Amino acid sequence: DISTLEDWWIKAYPDLNYRQWIADTWRAHLQDMKSSGKAFEPFEVKVCCKNGTTKSVMATATQLSNPSEGVHLIVLYDISDRKIIEKELWLTKSIIDKSKTAFFRLSPQGVVQYVNDYACQSLGYTRKELLGMHPWDFDPDFPAMAQSGVWERLRNKEIVHFDSRHRRKDGFTFDVEVTCHYNSFDGEEFSFTLVKEVT
Repeated sequence: DISTLEDWWIKAYPDLNYRQWIADTWRAHLQDMKSSGKAFEPFEVKVCCKNGTTKSVMATATQLSNPSEGVHLIVLYDISDRKIIEKELWLTKSIIDKSKTAFFRLSPQGVVQYVNDYACQSLGYTRKELLGMHPWDFDPDFPAMAQSGVWERLRNKEIVHFDSRHRRKDGFTFDVEVTCHYNSFDGEEFSFTLVKEVT
């Protein structure tokens, strides 16, 4: 359907300004590869397909001959699925971060690995301060010795729910409902804990 490379460029990148940006970026990356002797630095572009859809691809090139001949193998890796997953993860994280429920990710040993904005706000700590802490550092009703029992229940696929109290950095305590879920990903185990203030 497309007889020349020039025709393909026009169809793949119909927007003139975007097409020019890709051409400029491509030339700059090729020049850097030639002058430095390093591998071509891939960059992300959006390609318009024959059916009208747009694909996100990673463009890269490998030199096949003497640099003076300028012959390259050009490869476009389709990363559309990865971009969709990244967007979904970003949206999920954004929703959690802005939620009015406190979220904590805890290691099997009870180390705080992640907190959302509301967890920081409710306890009066910065995110940097909370990371590395343990629930018993801000929950006077949850002793360190209770962690192993809760973790064993979680590993048995039980959703652990209990009432407790949280203590703010300034010493003020307030009642909370705690719900813990077991999760594992890529060989790493952790609990995802939701905390709601009881008013």
